[in-house]
Amino acid sequence: MAAASSILEDALLAALNARSPSPEPAVTSAAMVQPVDDSNIDPRLRGNKRARVDDDVSEPEVAIVEENLVLVARRAAVQRRFSPERAKELVDFAKASPGYKLVLLMAIGMDILGAVEKIHAAAPVFKASDALKANLTEYAWALLLCSQIPAYTGDKLVKYMINLVRRLTSDLPPGIENVPASWAEVVREASYAATQVRAAIKKHVKESEDTDVFTLAIEVAAHGKIAPTLPLAARIALLRRVYSQTPGSGFWPAVDAQLEALRKQANGDAARLVRGFRFILNHDITLHGNLDVETYESDLPDVHVVDDRQRYAEDAVLDTPAIEAIEVRHAAARAASQSAPVQNSQQAPEVPVAGPSASADSA
Repeated sequence: MAAASSILEDALLAALNARSPSPEPAVTSAAMVQPVDDSNIDPRLRGNKRARVDDDVSEPEVAIVEENLVLVARRAAVQRRFSPERAKELVDFAKASPGYKLVLLMAIGMDILGAVEKIHAAAPVFKASDALKANLTEYAWALLLCSQIPAYTGDKLVKYMINLVRRLTSDLPPGIENVPASWAEVVREASYAATQVRAAIKKHVKESEDTDVFTLAIEVAAHGKIAPTLPLAARIALLRRVYSQTPGSGFWPAVDAQLEALRKQANGDAARLVRGFRFILNHDITLHGNLDVETYESDLPDVHVVDDRQRYAEDAVLDTPAIEAIEVRHAAARAASQSAPVQNSQQAPEVPVAGPSASADSA
């Protein structure tokens, strides 16, 4: 009994310590699927079930499309009189897979970019002519003395200057903007001209403590070779107001900030903006004096635009698409003003900006 019990205990212990047998592998539906014959399938699509199914379904259509592309390629080669080698390249391209075509197109594009860069590197750098520099300076004056300009600094001013030179002169060769080094030279010259003109205007303002705003406007306009106007006088008054508070290097950014504040206060209302400029102008008159009525009336017309350069500058600032249309409009306005009846010369001229009855366009 003891021996039998010992044998049973040993057998039980062995059974407990033994590993569980692995379960029989389940029979899945995949195991029952017959292997697919890949011998007739494009090697690039082997192992891809969806691709095989799609290929089987669309194979006739794909063949027709490829055949049509080959015909188109051959016809294009004949029409363009390609050499046999180039014609074969085009036909091979038509037969290729979409992925191969994309890679080849990318390679060709990179090749073209490399060739263009070599051409640009070999081209001589554009040198600004004296005529270009003079025209940039002239239009810098016209723009910086334009009563419509939204800011006196920044990239927009340089853009306006270059656009005016391109549209109204022949100083810039066609396509120069596509040559980075040459275009950078043009931008540098325009930026330099704008800086010099700003410095000249600031100098006038600095030295004008004992000068009334109308005389100052006439002097600044004469320096810029444009006609002085009342709106320009209002802008000059704004410059002098800012200079009294910020005379240093932050002067022009402070002017731009003041302009932006005026526009925000006006909230899109042109009449309110005019009233703001009128207040600044009247305050300047209080501080620095007024000009006699006769000179004031004859030299400072109550309009934004008087001469051609002012008209072109305003056109650039307002982004009017066609200068020719502006020319026609202003020519009609001039003709209408010339045909208007002449007022009695002995009648005392009205000073719109100095009193409360000022017109809305005076500033």
